[in-house]
Amino acid sequence: MKRLIIIMVSLVFFSGCSNISAAELGDRLIIEAIGIDTSEDGFEITVLALNTQQSGSANSTDTPDGVAKTYSAKGKTLASAFAAIDLISGQIPLYSQARVIILGKELTQNAPMTALNYFIREYTTRDDILLAAAESTAKQIININLGNNVLASKIIHSVLQSGSFNGMTVTMPMYKFISNLLNETDAAILPIVKITKDEETKTESIGIEGSLLFAAQNSNAVLDNEQTKGLLIANDKFDSGPIEIDYKGSKVSIAVQRCSTLITLLEKPELKYTIDISLSCDIIEFNAPLHRELSMNDVEKLRMATENKIHSIVKNTIGKAVRENKCDILSLGRMLKKKSTDSYNSAIKDYNSFLATIPIEIHTTAKITRMGKEILPLN
Repeated sequence: MKRLIIIMVSLVFFSGCSNISAAELGDRLIIEAIGIDTSEDGFEITVLALNTQQSGSANSTDTPDGVAKTYSAKGKTLASAFAAIDLISGQIPLYSQARVIILGKELTQNAPMTALNYFIREYTTRDDILLAAAESTAKQIININLGNNVLASKIIHSVLQSGSFNGMTVTMPMYKFISNLLNETDAAILPIVKITKDEETKTESIGIEGSLLFAAQNSNAVLDNEQTKGLLIANDKFDSGPIEIDYKGSKVSIAVQRCSTLITLLEKPELKYTIDISLSCDIIEFNAPLHRELSMNDVEKLRMATENKIHSIVKNTIGKAVRENKCDILSLGRMLKKKSTDSYNSAIKDYNSFLATIPIEIHTTAKITRMGKEILPLN
């Protein structure tokens, strides 16, 4: 009898513990993307969620039969703003499926950690969710219209992962951004996303407008798209992509097929870093008025021009980020700490001066593997 009472009491007190996890799919708000902006007295959040219900909501911006819906709400804290989203959607939120978090421009200019703190503590949010900064407001990005039955979150997520082959996008998961933001030397980086509008077709698309750098938890500088390419190359995050070169009054397109970079810290005879970049390239376009064969002399000069171009891009990036804005985008401090504790302790006393003066040598080696088909005139 005693055992039966214990079982009945357990059922009464613990049967409701899994109500949320056992909720029907139609009762869950499956969040795909989250946008966070500042408001008058706190935050405004905009979420893109899958449409799991047949009927629409008066607070939704999309049609009932759409593939997704967007909801917006304000609150003094993110928790209260999300509670408002729960109320207007009538569904239980599911964060584990979210692909991206977009931070509004005003938020990134102040303290992004105030927004990310919620997701650090919210245990269902994935640590590898991708982060990006909006050129204007996050709400505009989340509400982008990419066409009927197109899931914007999927497109944004794909764009944010494309840096290895287009050389324009830094892929930044939340755990890495927070780690770099809290590190005493590393700079944190966010890609900047924007909406591009075609006035003729009235269509919208997602674009990338460089990278936003943070040091000491404050936004310090913006790298343009070419400087972002230099950042990716220097950090061995650029596998392939196009490079344009001017040669004898013509535009030449070089396709990088393979790129590898190694950063080395040397202690003798003086403390310095070397960046060794190795590329394998194809000549895919030679914009001349008339087609002509490329001689071996042409190929050699184009190879050297490619080396100079890559060297210039990386040098310009280091000048803007490291020298000018004191943002350690190369993890120089982390490398120094592993190599020599004494040298690191000395450098960290005035790390800005260290970044401004430490020698960084760039060595680039390019190889042209293909130069296109040979075209001969008909007899």
